[in-house]
Amino acid sequence: MAAKGILGMIGNTPLVNVNGILAKLEAYNPTGSVKDRMAHYIVKKAAEETNKAYEVWLKNK
Repeated sequence: MAAKGILGMIGNTPLVNVNGILAKLEAYNPTGSVKDRMAHYIVKKAAEETNKAYEVWLKNK
């Protein structure tokens, strides 16, 4: 479905099914997505903190 102008893209981000999870195709947004960058940062930081905690746990085991 084609949007009628840039305003027609707002609120209509396409979705794709990834292993049963619906993921938004934010790259299709006219301005990109700040949310993608923020989510990537949060997941990356969580992974780093989890790895640090695991390493401390291994040392103290």
